[in-house]
Amino acid sequence: MRILPKIGPLSALAFRVPTPEAERLFAESFRSSRERYRAMVIEARDGRMELANTDFDVGRPGRAGDNPIADATYIELLDTMTARGFTGTPPELRRDVADYFTNLDTAAATDKKLRKRAVEIRGQLARLAAGP
Repeated sequence: MRILPKIGPLSALAFRVPTPEAERLFAESFRSSRERYRAMVIEARDGRMELANTDFDVGRPGRAGDNPIADATYIELLDTMTARGFTGTPPELRRDVADYFTNLDTAAATDKKLRKRAVEIRGQLARLAAGP
């Protein structure tokens, strides 16, 4: 890398010194991240930490059809809970799984994998809502 001149296609590899404004923005960002992290560590230590259930790929709570990997994970979780008869499943987890699949019909219309399992998922969700 050092031997090749940083011209033409390799110009993107050339080092550029950040501007003072860029350095200031980085320092501010680093400070605010450190302060948020410090506050979260204190909250976790005190047992009062609450994290938003957000899919960081889309920037909002996850829903069926948004992320194929999340879909597969939620389906696997629902299968596991069903196999165990939903015993010992906390109410918060029940609510989260049900909320994730609220748009199942819309998602199944566009996603072939969800379409194949939609009937089974609806049945599992009905059993989930009915209780243990």
